[in-house]
Amino acid sequence: MKLVKAAKKRTPTKKVDTSKAESICRMERERAVWTKMHGFVTARPEPYQRECGECVITVPQATLLRTMDPETPSPMTALATALGCHASNVTGLVDRLEEQGLVERRPSEADRRVKHVSLTPKGVEARANLYDALYMAPPELAELSEEELAVLETVMGKLQKA
Repeated sequence: MKLVKAAKKRTPTKKVDTSKAESICRMERERAVWTKMHGFVTARPEPYQRECGECVITVPQATLLRTMDPETPSPMTALATALGCHASNVTGLVDRLEEQGLVERRPSEADRRVKHVSLTPKGVEARANLYDALYMAPPELAELSEEELAVLETVMGKLQKA
């Protein structure tokens, strides 16, 4: 009997803090979900080349076209800022888009050092095709049931509001 009491004294009950472990599990689950979402989106081949008709453009060129406002010419510096890149990168992108007749470059009336870029009619059409291709639902969504699709739509709506 004395031995049992001694053993109890040596091994005090310790309260385990599960909140830290739960937090780590939550973070790991969030990371796993994000990894799967990212993988799903980035695994889709860019539909730009097949959707632009006769023009062949790269993803950065397509991004530039999508950034542009069809109604308003943009200064090269504004395009660089919108793309988060150096102005020299935009110059190369605009050069290649201009060669295909998708954009045109003109000097600013207010400052001849500034070049404005605008979409040509062909560029406006290519941009519209890009948006159609970009927002075309991938075929994998057709495999979901109506209920699964509704749940996914609700969840994505919550994420967009956050």
